[in-house]
Amino acid sequence: TYTRHLGFELADRAAVDAKAAELRAAGHEVAGPEYINPVVGYILMVRDPDGRVVEFSTEQDCSPANWDPEAR
Repeated sequence: TYTRHLGFELADRAAVDAKAAELRAAGHEVAGPEYINPVVGYILMVRDPDGRVVEFSTEQDCSPANWDPEAR
């Protein structure tokens, strides 16, 4: 089994912005941060050295209606 996507929830937009700045300063190519929608939230993406997508986000609505097919 191979994990292709890891996600980390950060405290707020300032924390996501700070992480983006930190990653860029270290030479990483970063997508975002940007607000997508209430489910995805405010997000940035970067690839780790093995090619996995690593997500840092905040303001994601992870209520059951958004992830549980039984709740839809």
